[in-house]
Amino acid sequence: MVRMAISARANISTVLILGIVIISLVHHLGQLGATADMLRGGSAGGVAKPDAVLLLRANDVDGRFATECRDRTPYPNELKQLDTRREILSKYGEPLLIVPFVSKSLGERLRTAGWSWADSEGNLDLRSPGLVLRQRVSVTRTKLKRATQLPGGAGSSAAIRRLIRSPRNTPLATVTNLAAQVGVSQPRMSQILTSLSDLDLTVKKGREWFLTDREALLDQFVDGLDQPAAPTRYLYSLDPVSAVAERSALLTDTVVVSADVGPDLIAPWRQPSVVVLYSHDWIDPDRIGAVEAEGRDSSNVFVRQPSDNAVMASGATARLRNGGPAIPLADPTQMLADLIELGGSDRQEAAEVLRTWILERP
Repeated sequence: MVRMAISARANISTVLILGIVIISLVHHLGQLGATADMLRGGSAGGVAKPDAVLLLRANDVDGRFATECRDRTPYPNELKQLDTRREILSKYGEPLLIVPFVSKSLGERLRTAGWSWADSEGNLDLRSPGLVLRQRVSVTRTKLKRATQLPGGAGSSAAIRRLIRSPRNTPLATVTNLAAQVGVSQPRMSQILTSLSDLDLTVKKGREWFLTDREALLDQFVDGLDQPAAPTRYLYSLDPVSAVAERSALLTDTVVVSADVGPDLIAPWRQPSVVVLYSHDWIDPDRIGAVEAEGRDSSNVFVRQPSDNAVMASGATARLRNGGPAIPLADPTQMLADLIELGGSDRQEAAEVLRTWILERP
């Protein structure tokens, strides 16, 4: 049973929505053997109090939760923006965020960020001293049919790389514009976005698409890439590989630079010992100060001709720290994949730095 004490000044529609949400939550808590009372929150002195304070009792243990109800589930990269609100709520009880749906991965992040949470589907994770109430409801038939892998086929790789590079906290470009940028038809772009929506990676609101979990999309995409991305031609140079990258950039405008040099230009980590070059043109070893090598183990210059043109399409450039020409960079997701494929503990550290840069770029 739930008892609601509501301020006479509260907006009636807000009260009704809040009441429905809380009653649904209390129903699910009751299935776990808990009872609840709700006290209405509001604003006072210019300070926004909790939407409601939920008093729970389970297994002879009491818990007090200060709730924040939202009609949109926050994106993972928005959780930091909720810190101030969480601190205010903590003065009234354990901060409890109630939203339409919380995926398993988002639930873990909310818990790490100091939130208890519940959603409209019956999933919840409420914690206070001596009290833990958790539940994840069984998946529905619809969810059992949902995709478990990123979309493949024509244009998918280019589309996903483009989405990962998209500005944060803003709607994606229109489907028409995205299709033109990626080089696929509008129906195919819509199909890709819908497939990603089935994985909770994109969401459509009205006529706009939003990227909901850049981190999960990046990790799934890089983990699923076939590496190496193209047959490799092995060269060797006595010169620093950064100098080889610079000469290659001057030699042709169809070359892009990947690991180790590319990531080092974005976030310096150590002296690069290998350079991976992607080019659609034949590169003459003599013109970049290199010779043919017997194989991978004796090579420090890897030249690859990619079948996926999206590897070449980042449009980003960087300069060596001593100046020189702008060096065109491979797509950041490819640089990350190449660091991982090249291997070594130092490169693993560099990969973590590059991954953070990709996720936090504007």
